[in-house]
Amino acid sequence: MSKRLHPLYIAIAFIEHIKNNILPFVFVFIVNRHLLFTYWWATLLAGGVVALFAFFTWKEFRYEVTETEVRLYKGIFKKEKRFIQRNRIQSIQLDQPFVFRILRLARLRIDTASSGTDAEIDLSGISLKEAHHLKDTLKLSGSQPEIREKSPERTMKVSVKQLALAAAFSGNFGYIFAALGFLYQYIDTYINRWVKTAYEEVIHQSMFGLFLLVAVIVVLAYLLSIVLYVIRFG
Repeated sequence: MSKRLHPLYIAIAFIEHIKNNILPFVFVFIVNRHLLFTYWWATLLAGGVVALFAFFTWKEFRYEVTETEVRLYKGIFKKEKRFIQRNRIQSIQLDQPFVFRILRLARLRIDTASSGTDAEIDLSGISLKEAHHLKDTLKLSGSQPEIREKSPERTMKVSVKQLALAAAFSGNFGYIFAALGFLYQYIDTYINRWVKTAYEEVIHQSMFGLFLLVAVIVVLAYLLSIVLYVIRFG
């Protein structure tokens, strides 16, 4: 019998879609925040569309575990069916990102020899109890040797330089744009009048000034994302 992810996955998918598409809104908010306030209904409409998309993503995602295979059904516009033989399973990873821990959910990733860098099956948003149950069920798969939970471990320390290098290529600095936008709104009233006047003059009369401002914001966000990445994983 096939199952769906936990209903709270809808909220997770909604947050994920917002995070991945927030940069245009942040840019408009920084450059011309009055535009968002004037057309607030368009922002609500976009949020409603994202919420509907998250709901149908959850509704169309189903998984099933039989005695011989794991079956996955997903897709809104393009339907996808995936069948993985249990004796091909090589590793099972269970983790809980920050939001998942708050909602008491988990993410279960199932890898095979042909899965490459991406997991063959990614159950992102199942209950913690169900995740442990699936892990215990799948770790003995046919003739495949038992996936030992306690295997010899090798501890390694990642240097700050390596973390910074990883952060530089992560491309995950969308939140920094949002933070810069809100920070600008907070300190805007405290900026000296002549600075504010010069700023607006550059924005409204010089395209080069606009491009320069965007470039500075991007570089600043990029550097801050590297620092936060190093702090998070250091």
